[in-house]
Amino acid sequence: QHDLQRDGCMVHVIRCDVSDESDVLSLLRDVREVCGSIVGVVHAAGVLRDGLLRDGKCLDGFDDVWNAKAKSAYLLHKHTLSDVLSCFVCFSSITSVVGNPGQVAYGVANAGLDHLVADRLSNGLACASLQWPAVSSIGMAASGMNKVAGMMISPDNVATILTAAFSGSIAGVVSMLGASGDAIIA
Repeated sequence: QHDLQRDGCMVHVIRCDVSDESDVLSLLRDVREVCGSIVGVVHAAGVLRDGLLRDGKCLDGFDDVWNAKAKSAYLLHKHTLSDVLSCFVCFSSITSVVGNPGQVAYGVANAGLDHLVADRLSNGLACASLQWPAVSSIGMAASGMNKVAGMMISPDNVATILTAAFSGSIAGVVSMLGASGDAIIA
C-alpha cells in the first residue's frame, strides 16, 4: 500500500464480502463516488477447504470455496458490465487443470472462474484468468499448502505476468505450467 501511494496512486482499503451481492454493490458504489469510475478489477479472493473423495470430505466447505472464487468473480463481472474496464484479472489456480489431492472443491471453483473469463473473452470484454501454481516462499506455498506436484513460480515471474495482465497484453486463461514459470496461453 505504501509503495503504491509513494508512486502517486490513491489507495483505499474497503472491507467487503465479495460473495455477497449487496456488499459488492456497496463497494462499487463507494469506489465510483471516490474515484469517479472503475477502470480495472483484480479478483484474488480464495479459500481452501481440503477434503479427500475416499473420506467423503471433498464437499465439506464447497460453498465457502465456490463463493470466494467463482460466485464473487461473477458478481464483480455482473456489476461492472457498464464500466469501461482496461483489465479484469482473476487469480485462478493450476489445480483447475491438473488437480491436486484433496482439492476437488478448489479445482472446481477455479475452473468456474476460468469459464467466466472465457465467456468475457468471447464477448470482447477485458479479461485474464491467471492459473497460478504455488509461488515460492509466499502465501499458501510458504505455509506448505497448495503445492501442486512440486510446481512453483518465482515472485519475479509473478511480477512480470501481473504487469502484462494489468496492461491488457495478455487475455484469456493463462496457465503457468513451465518449470521456470513461463506462461502458456491456453
